[in-house]
Parts: sequence; structure tokens; C-alpha cells
Amino acid sequence: KTGVEIEVKADLASRPRSLIEDNLFRIVQESISNASKHASATHITVRLDGSKDRLVMQVEDNGRGFDYGRIRSEGRGIGLSTMAERASLMGGTLSVRSGRQGTTIRVEVPFS
Repeated sequence: KTGVEIEVKADLASRPRSLIEDNLFRIVQESISNASKHASATHITVRLDGSKDRLVMQVEDNGRGFDYGRIRSEGRGIGLSTMAERASLMGGTLSVRSGRQGTTIRVEVPFS
């Protein structure tokens, strides 16, 4: 529906608990929505890497980046705040790196 090419790469030791799975899905959903709506991205890569104790998910796009610090300080970016809240609820962290070549959303959570 978005006209964006989406690539998924997963290397997981096992399937995560439903709480983690559901929250990661919502974070990916919001990331794709933001990338297509605000950044005019044409390609998004979702990477999942997990071991026995830790799961790392990255959503990378090739859209135009944004100033994450400014967005946060201006109180905008409700979707980004919601993603960070979801990561925190899972006992994890969310980081955002954005520039002219695109944006990377990275989530790290305990994998139990």
C-alpha cells in the first residue's frame, strides 16, 4: 500500500514472547508509516538479530532524514515517543540515528 520496498532479515535463536513480538511489530509499523509519510523513503530494511538473552531490531530507511533532537525538544514526534515507550515497557531501549542518507531506528530488548 505504501509503494515502499520492504526487506526483512531475521536471525533469531527462537521466537520472542508475544509481548515482545507485539510491541516490535507496532514499532516496525510506526517506523514504516513515518518513513513513507514524512521521509519519502523508497526502501526499508527490517533486521532482527537475537540470541538467548538479547534481541536487536533495526529499521533502516533511505528517506530524507530529520533532526531528532529538534523534533523531541519541540514536543513533536508522538510516534517516536510511543516507540520509545514501547521499548521501555519491554525493559529495552530505542535509539534514533538520522541524516541525509536516511534514518535508523534501533531497539534492544532482553530476549527471554
